Amino acid sequence: MRQATSPSPLAPKPDLAWPSSQVLKVLEAFGDSLDDFLYMVVPALIQLLESPDAPVDVRKDTLARLGSLCNQHDLATLASPLVHSLVFVLGQPELSRLFRDAVTTLYSLAFQLGADYLIFAPTVGSVLRRSGVRDEKYERLVLMLTQDEPVRADPLMAPEGHRLALNTRRRHSSTEIAETAAVAAIRATGGGASGDAGVAKRFVIDQRKLARAWDARHRATTEDWSDWMRAFALELLRESPSQALRACAALAERNLALSYELLNPAFFSCWEGMSRTAVSGQAAGEQPLPSIEALVASLQMAMESEQMPAQLLQRDVAAPHI
Repeated sequence: MRQATSPSPLAPKPDLAWPSSQVLKVLEAFGDSLDDFLYMVVPALIQLLESPDAPVDVRKDTLARLGSLCNQHDLATLASPLVHSLVFVLGQPELSRLFRDAVTTLYSLAFQLGADYLIFAPTVGSVLRRSGVRDEKYERLVLMLTQDEPVRADPLMAPEGHRLALNTRRRHSSTEIAETAAVAAIRATGGGASGDAGVAKRFVIDQRKLARAWDARHRATTEDWSDWMRAFALELLRESPSQALRACAALAERNLALSYELLNPAFFSCWEGMSRTAVSGQAAGEQPLPSIEALVASLQMAMESEQMPAQLLQRDVAAPHI
């Protein structure tokens, strides 16, 4: 039997629901600075979630904040009380409005914990069945974890909030990822020390080849757009003027998650290379090279398509301001 919890410092008084919601929103602004205080923040949120005095809307905001924390911070040491609190919510018929939000938070936590989540899966599965809640994506994630499949290798399995969190951090980490992967690729192909020394070498972009990859015409279905994004991401790596990024192309062909992880730096390096070509001009008599304007037009077509998967839109290509 669950013991009664003491009042949460965030729990609203009858007329303070609005300030409590504002405090929950403010928590997101702290970002990584919350890392050293999660042991205080998460229990307070759990108590607020379970508080009988908390309005449903405040509890809904609390679930959203807990899910956000799962996507941005390591909550492994707090997983047990968090899972038990979510199970508590799912076991309350009067809180049925929160069931979907609770499952979404569970999904984020399961994705973070990986195989370590399986210890909680039977208990969660039991309460989901009793509550009549079905979530195909959650069930697929648990099945993949049970079968020891690499869920993190499939970017479409990541929680959407998790992608947004990675996008904000990718600008700080992707260069290091590219350089590390490049050195590994060069060594794997026998480049050795001389390969390491050449990482700074710059290559010429084949803009016509790149243009064939970014061409967004004749894309009609969701599968078409998924194939387009994958091909475009890989071609950006193959044509990047940076040797570090080019060396990652072979690895990215076997690991779709890596091609998406390096999408921003690859795009930016190609953008810079095309900009330099446009400024320097080309020899007389040559056919005009595909322009940056054509690239922007294709990206606009992709972003405005109703068939473009939302997960791919959230990749947030970091194009410089034109």
